[in-house]
Parts: sequence; structure tokens; C-alpha cells
Amino acid sequence: MSKDWIDDKVLGLDDEGIYLRASQCPNCSQICFPPELQCNRCDLQTELLPLSREGVLWSWTTQAYPPKAPPFADQQLIENFSPFLLGFVELPEGIRVITRLQNVHTPEIGIPVKLTPLDITLAPNKQARQAFAFVPI
Repeated sequence: MSKDWIDDKVLGLDDEGIYLRASQCPNCSQICFPPELQCNRCDLQTELLPLSREGVLWSWTTQAYPPKAPPFADQQLIENFSPFLLGFVELPEGIRVITRLQNVHTPEIGIPVKLTPLDITLAPNKQARQAFAFVPI
């Protein structure tokens, strides 16, 4: 598996594959994704926390237009843009992650989903990177 991730502060790799990295405050237990260096409640240094790879779809929408640059600064990427599903996935840790949804043909709130790698191309140099998405279980 490639380690050319969109952000190595957010994604990790272990024997089971990719996982999302969050932070947790040792004092108040607040969890943040993406991870923060300090708790925004207690102002203490946080600890890294691997998040669960499975959750449930909490809500969703269709992303019908290209996101702002980056990565869609390239005219060819804009012209070839295809709408996609964007969802909030609730994880067992009690937080919701905004994510792209893959292979979801009929989205329904409450369906179980799992984390999967997602290959993307970044403009302007068309570098391939790995991000994440969630797919139905």
C-alpha cells in the first residue's frame, strides 16, 4: 500500500490496513478529527488515537460541483468532474467524520460502512495521493 497520503497526520497504516488518526485529551477525553496538538477545552497536549474503521452513515448529500482549489485548480480536472456522495459517518468513539462515500448506490441513514483507501490526483502537477472514503459493509 502506498504511503503517498493526502495527509499523514490524518492517515496511518497497520497490519489491518489504513486507519484514521484522531487526538484525545488525557484530561477531558475530548476527541478531535483531524487531530489537534492541544485540547481546545483544556489547552493540554493531546495524545494520538486510532479511530475505528467501521461506523454508520449519519447523514449524506451529493457533491454536485467541483470543490475549490486545491485540488481542482486544473481545468481538465474541472471539466472531467463527476458528482459524488459526501457523508457524515458516526464512529463508535462518538465523533462524526466527513468523508467521501464509495459504492453507495442507495444511501440510507444508519447503514453500516467501513473505511477504505481512495486514490486521488492533485493539481497542478497531477500527483497521485491516497485519501480515504467509506464503503458499505
